[in-house]
Amino acid sequence: MKHLLRLFLANFAGFYLAWQILPGAIDVSGEIYRTLSFVSLALLGFHLVIKPVLNVFLLPINILTLGLFRWVSVVVAFYLITLLIPQFAINSFYFPGASLLGITLPGMMIGKLFSLIIVSIAVNFTVSLILWILE
Repeated sequence: MKHLLRLFLANFAGFYLAWQILPGAIDVSGEIYRTLSFVSLALLGFHLVIKPVLNVFLLPINILTLGLFRWVSVVVAFYLITLLIPQFAINSFYFPGASLLGITLPGMMIGKLFSLIIVSIAVNFTVSLILWILE
């Protein structure tokens, strides 16, 4: 039970931070904390029930790609969550560009698929970091 609560809180914090960092990508309507709680519960249910089954089906591809294909199951989970919870949406957004140490990334429009991938990476990184700190 303690592990489930820790995972729920880490998911909630991950979604909240991703919502703050990527303001155009994640659209939350209604009460923010309530919606993010439902999204965190849905992701928790996905991690407990659907992800193990999906990983078994994707095992041959995952072995061939040395584990790089595992993120597909997380992107599918985020897409299913956007379908199940109408107050939560992951949209395409405009990246204004960035420049760091002489390297310039131009501004561009990020489509919905790449937006799902970016949000899933941001949330998974945050959740993994929080769980690592708590252990």
